[in-house]
Amino acid sequence: MDNNLGKESEIEKFLEKYELRKFHYDFVERMIILIIAGLGLITALAWDDAFKDIFRIIFGSISDWQSKLIYAVILTTFTVFITVRLNKIVKKRKK
Repeated sequence: MDNNLGKESEIEKFLEKYELRKFHYDFVERMIILIIAGLGLITALAWDDAFKDIFRIIFGSISDWQSKLIYAVILTTFTVFITVRLNKIVKKRKK
């Protein structure tokens, strides 16, 4: 067992010497951020499809540029509204 403790100590020294421990944590942190961003993109695309279907039901086709512009304005307004509401909720919880 003492031999394993010596190996762990040597590994710790090696990691510290070459700053690999920090690199490892930075790497894992970046991978988590990329995974979350990827999942966010997939979610956004799914919501985009859902909103397009809702828009088609309410307003009809969205094939011409005017319909696409109206869709973009409605979606942007909705997104801003939700973002403002969520920020207010977070600020209330922080107090």
